[in-house]
Amino acid sequence: MIQKNNFLQLSANLSQEIGEIFTVVLAEAGFSTFEETETGVVGYIEENLWDEVLLKELMSQYLGETPIEYTTAIVPVENWNEEWEKNYPNIYLSDFCQVLPSFREPLPNFEYTIIIDPKMSFGTGHHETTQSVMELMRKMDFKGQTVLDMGCGTGILGILAAMMGAKSVLGIDIDPWCYENGMENVALNHISNMEILCGDVSAIPAQEFDIILANINRHILLADGEQYIKRLKKGGSLVLSGFYEAQDEAIITAHYEGLGLKAGDKKVQNDWMAKVFYKETLVG
Repeated sequence: MIQKNNFLQLSANLSQEIGEIFTVVLAEAGFSTFEETETGVVGYIEENLWDEVLLKELMSQYLGETPIEYTTAIVPVENWNEEWEKNYPNIYLSDFCQVLPSFREPLPNFEYTIIIDPKMSFGTGHHETTQSVMELMRKMDFKGQTVLDMGCGTGILGILAAMMGAKSVLGIDIDPWCYENGMENVALNHISNMEILCGDVSAIPAQEFDIILANINRHILLADGEQYIKRLKKGGSLVLSGFYEAQDEAIITAHYEGLGLKAGDKKVQNDWMAKVFYKETLVG
């Protein structure tokens, strides 16, 4: 049985501009889920991973002397759904895709409807990175393709890929809670050709994929890039997200072009970026 920890909830009252930077700080400090509120940001981290010293070091690095006041509270695992459902909004991407929990009624006239029940997993569809990847996926052909979804969280991107006609989908996430929630969401959406593994980049099987999706963070994208490319077929597409346009795009692009990929389309929301790279047939 997978052991699940309680979560620590951190709430900070911030302007939108500072809130975006503070979200990066929380991500670097190990927070896995974020909510934007009318007054600032709320982040969640497994209680056993909480390191206030690290958070303050990162705040100093990213925000200098900018004063940040925050409060923390412990949220028991068994109370998580109740906390999350209180202000859980639906997501609508024009007429392409709607994302909603099973306790809401879907609207008509959407090409795809994804059910994601609210639990402690990144990738509910609310963050700009997830929506940007989905917008890029809208322009891609998934029919008959093999797909790898790294850092799959709730499984939302892999589920969409399956709905768009992928031959098979493999999701991988290092967080046991994401693994369990992802499996639940695969079942909720009646997806029969998607598997989820619990692990890091070393869990990728010895096979090649037509499309790899990796919505994680800058550091992991830089650290694991060679492994992604090793498992990407020639002519395949790699979609990356979880980084900022202003701070990170040049670094990410230079890194992946240095590994032999060609940069392609991109999508930006509130400075969060998603970008496509291609493994051209001449790349070894």
